[in-house]
Amino acid sequence: MSLNFFDKLSQNLIELLNDGDDYNVIIEVENKEKSFTAHSNVLKFRSSYFRRELENIQPNENNIKIIIKSGISAQIFNVILQYIYGGIVGLENCETRFIYDLMLAADEFELEELSKKLEILLIETKGSWLRTHFSFIYHFIFSRNGFKKLKNFCNDIVVKYPNLIFDADDFTSLEESALVSLLKRNDLQIEEVKIWDYVIKMSDLCIFAPSIGFRFLFIRPVIRFPSCSSYPNLIFDADDFTSLEESALVSLLKRNDLQIEEVKIWDYVIKWESAQTSTLPTNLDDWTKENFLTLKTTLQQCLPHIRYFQLSNIEVVDKIKPFKKIIDKQLWDDINQRLLILDRPVGTTILPPRSVLVTELPTRAEKSFSAIISEEHAAEISTWIDRKTTAYTLTNIPYKFELILRGTRDGFAPQTFWNMCHGHASTVVLAKVKGTDEIIGGYNPLAWDKDTYGWIKTKDSFIFSLKNGDIENSILSRVKQPKYAVLNRSKDVQIQGGPYFSDFWMCSEKSDFTLDDGCFCRSNGIHYEKPIRPSSSSSFSIINYERPVKSTILPPRSVLVPELPPRAEKPREPFSSIISDEHAAEISTWIDRETTAYTLANIPYKFELILRGTRDGFAPQTFWNMCHVKVKGTDEIVGGYNPLVCDKNTRGEWMETKDSFIFSLKNGNIQNSILSRVKNLRVAVFYSSKIDQIKWGSYFGDFWMHSEKSNFTLDDLCCCRGGFDYYEKPIRSSSGCFSIINYEGKYKRSLPVEDLKMLSQNLIELLNDGDDYNVIIEVENKEKSFTAHSNVLNFRSSYFRRELENIRPNENNIKIIIKSSISAQIFNVILQYIYGGIVDLKNCETRFIYDLMSAADEFELEELTNKLETLLIETKGSWLRTHFSLIYHSIFSQNNFKKLEEFCNDIVVKYPHLIFEADEFTSLEESALVSLIKRNDLQIEEVRIWDYVIKWGIAQTSTLPANHDDWTKENFLTLKTTLQQCLPHIRHFHLTSIEVILDKQLWKDINQHLLIPDRPVRSTILPPRSVLVTELPPRTEKPRESFSTIISEEHAAKISTWIDRRETTYTLTDFPYKFELILRGTRDGFAPQTFWNICHGHSCAVVLLKVKGTDEIIGGYNPLGRDKDTDGKWMKTEDSFIFSLKNGNIENSILSRVKKTEYAIINRSKNDQIKWGPDFCDFWMYSEKSDFTLDDGCFCRNGDFYEKPIRSSSLEWFSIIDYEVFKIAKKNI
Repeated sequence: MSLNFFDKLSQNLIELLNDGDDYNVIIEVENKEKSFTAHSNVLKFRSSYFRRELENIQPNENNIKIIIKSGISAQIFNVILQYIYGGIVGLENCETRFIYDLMLAADEFELEELSKKLEILLIETKGSWLRTHFSFIYHFIFSRNGFKKLKNFCNDIVVKYPNLIFDADDFTSLEESALVSLLKRNDLQIEEVKIWDYVIKMSDLCIFAPSIGFRFLFIRPVIRFPSCSSYPNLIFDADDFTSLEESALVSLLKRNDLQIEEVKIWDYVIKWESAQTSTLPTNLDDWTKENFLTLKTTLQQCLPHIRYFQLSNIEVVDKIKPFKKIIDKQLWDDINQRLLILDRPVGTTILPPRSVLVTELPTRAEKSFSAIISEEHAAEISTWIDRKTTAYTLTNIPYKFELILRGTRDGFAPQTFWNMCHGHASTVVLAKVKGTDEIIGGYNPLAWDKDTYGWIKTKDSFIFSLKNGDIENSILSRVKQPKYAVLNRSKDVQIQGGPYFSDFWMCSEKSDFTLDDGCFCRSNGIHYEKPIRPSSSSSFSIINYERPVKSTILPPRSVLVPELPPRAEKPREPFSSIISDEHAAEISTWIDRETTAYTLANIPYKFELILRGTRDGFAPQTFWNMCHVKVKGTDEIVGGYNPLVCDKNTRGEWMETKDSFIFSLKNGNIQNSILSRVKNLRVAVFYSSKIDQIKWGSYFGDFWMHSEKSNFTLDDLCCCRGGFDYYEKPIRSSSGCFSIINYEGKYKRSLPVEDLKMLSQNLIELLNDGDDYNVIIEVENKEKSFTAHSNVLNFRSSYFRRELENIRPNENNIKIIIKSSISAQIFNVILQYIYGGIVDLKNCETRFIYDLMSAADEFELEELTNKLETLLIETKGSWLRTHFSLIYHSIFSQNNFKKLEEFCNDIVVKYPHLIFEADEFTSLEESALVSLIKRNDLQIEEVRIWDYVIKWGIAQTSTLPANHDDWTKENFLTLKTTLQQCLPHIRHFHLTSIEVILDKQLWKDINQHLLIPDRPVRSTILPPRSVLVTELPPRTEKPRESFSTIISEEHAAKISTWIDRRETTYTLTDFPYKFELILRGTRDGFAPQTFWNICHGHSCAVVLLKVKGTDEIIGGYNPLGRDKDTDGKWMKTEDSFIFSLKNGNIENSILSRVKKTEYAIINRSKNDQIKWGPDFCDFWMYSEKSDFTLDDGCFCRNGDFYEKPIRSSSLEWFSIIDYEVFKIAKKNI
């Protein structure tokens, strides 16, 4: 692109510049590494800057004046000279940054015409680049006096997105002129109270500057001080609200524009009054007639200004009725009449409802074209639409681009797209990718339809990426499979799924395209010609998108597990609305530690109701003032027993008792009760302080009730946790938080595994004695043998009974059983169980427990099998998920692990790709496939289920022709026979079409149902599968059980070298330490408390972790012992260090030794151990969610206590995918 700016400059001046003779000026640039010759008369004529400079410079002995401009590049100055001499600026193939720097140089040389032309060029054609480099540009241009258009351009952005400046790290370094220019704007889109805070923030940081008072004089006049009616929280939620003058409160209540719900106004008025009248009883039930009269007198100025008739029925009953004695009788009668007969007139004056301020920001008067693309982009897209070989220019574009939707204007919710684009045809979707210059999009010539689910066929759609900023070329990708060009998403999916072009789609689990990386461009061009992103394998989020949209209220998510309706039979008030008599008998048995359960006839206790949530309220404070739990959305009943007196007047302290327990009860889908007794007596029950009682209810160490909203039904903050040292075991299968639908007195849930029954000690002694045996069992490929006794084996195992009946004894009357595939270690445990009923699993790997379960099943030891199966599910869920494919195929081939089958199927229905997209899918057992497609909650489209079933059936039937067109009637019959167990479980009536493999009647019914949905059919119509809204877990890499899932032997040698402070690195053959695994996250869990429980007492230990999303391996070495029982103290050592290891893209290892030895390592207090893991001061592991994989709580900082940072991005918090702790011990020589 070349722009001829000035026709008046003659070609003679260009020739003069190129001639190089007769010059009298030398300009040295680029740190004097390059020089240009010029002529003083031309420079003076063209630039006032050069006129001044030349006037002040003395010529040298050759009569040459030398100007030095070290900060200007040679490339830039060459263009400047071309402009000065010839009025021509060639910008072909120039980067945008070059144009920007050229503009700055033109301004410095006071070339006003060139500077303004370049400024306009940047605004009109390079807006995307300006936005991408916004902070850098904004701060710089306001340090200069010129660039008025650029300043306005930037301020137009800031008033819409003030966070770009006000929330930036360098906000306080902003030029005063920039801040004042923003504050003057009437359209600055930020609350005035926040503007005030930002101004104060800047002032606070400049408080020691002498000019602060003077500067504030310029800022103060442009502050719009906030009004209390617009921001009521400033008064009503203030700590000193109850000390408010009555006149101030009344003045607020009179306001029609008070922005707060009427029922909350009532609550605040009552709260205010209670503070004025200290003589009123705390409990409303204790109030006398005189108390109400006192209240009425105090509030006589306030009550007339309450909008009673704007309250709902529930609000009147719950809030007003308890205080009806302070309301005039006529008013109370009118309120009740109005609630019952809305249209009948009343005698009381009805105050108007308070007005609601329109908080939606107004659109600008000046209508813009696009916040994402330029006119050149529009011309390019128009060319593609018309399939032109010659591109349209800006003057002959045949189309106008009418804005339907813009994300920053209308919102980024997927549902908004469908609501606004419904019915619009010939539309272009444009998206700006977060963190890049990429602009991508798609063209749909057909109409979007939010009411119809299915593919739209067209040959004219295309997807594309546009040339922009660092993106040097546009990419066009036309549809190649017209049947799958565009998808109209189903209503259920529209909450999370936006436009869908097969190979490019927009999606968000959080219903906001800017919040998660749910948008995607496929890398292999399945339905379109080619990929449109160079990094198309990665998902991305956006910063803006355009086409048809408007802000809408998303519908509430559907609830998969609906709450059961109240029973017609009224519950017995004196007892419980949550538990049954059987439950009461079970709890009584636990209290008395009886081995035989109480029956309904001999329960020694009566359960006297103290509190019920639905009767007394769900506020945590209620629990403390008066003294069970039904979990919302499930059948779970969980609870706890506290033998001590409940004390609400403590300052917050742990209570010691050996008799408390927590539990869950058998109920509905919950098949077994769980009892979990306290094991850490000192932290059995916690009594919260008065301040905490507002949000905290009962607290049993591993089970508590909590609500930030002071209502246990409103937020999911009640919790039962596992893996901690307070109680024996978890009482819920899922450790997540929950809310409740009701609670009473003291009850909760737990799922205990009873200890295996002990056989007599005589049998243990018989096994160990080794004499008088008559059976030898050879295992591990006959490398190891065990002796046993047939009578014991017969007694304990039906498998051995059958085997021994069919084996003839040898000449020594010994029967030999060969089990080559069983390891000696496994079989030793089996024999210990058979003889003594003892299974010692201490320090056993999870894989060993799983193999032991399989062996127990093979030997038909049903009790042991069931116990181990339950143990794996309840305590080793992470390992089961990590080894999912192996587990799934194995358990269905044995067909005896019903609980594990159910556990695995519960995972597969949520994440079906784990099985259906696995390479070994076609080798799946038929029983496994049938069990899955029976499920109503299988999260996969029915048509895909059909495809997978056909794929599996064909793989089982090797005689079928490869080409479907060559199939005979007999081939279809063969396939039908193969799939006879699967076909009945397909939801045929939820498919859009089906094949002829089906029964004739079913086929007829499906066709009839598609054509006339309301006409009855003969076939049974299965219900549609329910849709879960879940976030997929990250895939985990299969760990190596033998050594480490994180580091190699080379890494171990490197760490050993650092421990010994050697200058020469150990080799694999000579490093002197062995790395003994103490803890592994994927085996033992990622809860911080697990670290302290397992690593307690271990010294000379290395912590290693793998950072999520990178190749980074970081860690730390602690030569001292970890201590979980301290109250939190620093440990002093000179030998600790932290490090990062060379791995993948990480080219070099980093060692950072401690430099402040007294702050080398910290042992966290017991309270902190819930969230804090190992802490090396400059590197720590932390999680608010008590799981290091779930939130970015781990951190490495910049060398405060250790020598240097160990991460290049040391300011970023991160989460992990696995971690390990090894004890470092000397090898045996």
